[in-house]
Amino acid sequence: LDRSSAASDVYKRQVEVSVRENWIWVGASDVTVRGFTMRGVATWAQGGGINVGGYWVGAVNRVTIADNILADAHGRDISLEGGTGHRITGNDVSGAGCLGIGGSGGSDWVISNNHIHHNATEDFDVGMESGGVKLLHTDGLVVADNEVDHNSRGVWTDTGVRNATFSGNRFHHNANNGLFLESGHYLTVTGNTAWENGWGTGGAAWAWGGGITLASSDHADVHDNTVAWNADGITVI
Repeated sequence: LDRSSAASDVYKRQVEVSVRENWIWVGASDVTVRGFTMRGVATWAQGGGINVGGYWVGAVNRVTIADNILADAHGRDISLEGGTGHRITGNDVSGAGCLGIGGSGGSDWVISNNHIHHNATEDFDVGMESGGVKLLHTDGLVVADNEVDHNSRGVWTDTGVRNATFSGNRFHHNANNGLFLESGHYLTVTGNTAWENGWGTGGAAWAWGGGITLASSDHADVHDNTVAWNADGITVI
């Protein structure tokens, strides 16, 4: 602060400092987290403000995270570390430094009716991990009826996601792809709307700026989507 300037008077500034590593760490199965507002948490890069399983507790099952406002984790607002039967529904997820929702190593996950927006605020590498949602190694996934906007990438599935359905989502104004399906198998993409994606720095390079992009994925059925005003429309790489 410049003490010589009235404009930099400390009393005219708001300074926020987080003293917690997580909001909630779910270490048991059959837990529901509903109706909270949680903001500001100093997670590690791939840790969650709400962390489900992982590390010494191992995988837990059938966790529901519903109807919360979750914002401004350094890494992820929600992190799913394995387990089966998780339900992430009706949340407002924003402001995460790396990912709004991230996870790996599970089965039968449903992510539905969330607003996932304005994540990837701390310049994590979009080529490695950042955006609204990124999931890996998940067998049996439904991503439905979410609004996903103003992230680096919108929804990104990577290695080992299989038997996944993406339907009824609205992907818009993401700097890179709206929906990016990488190294996945047996995917259905239907009834989504994707607009104004891929216009960020580097987002429109070659065919990487798709409203919907499939990269190194097989057995994909992409039909009856509305795709408009993206850097690229539907691309297959």
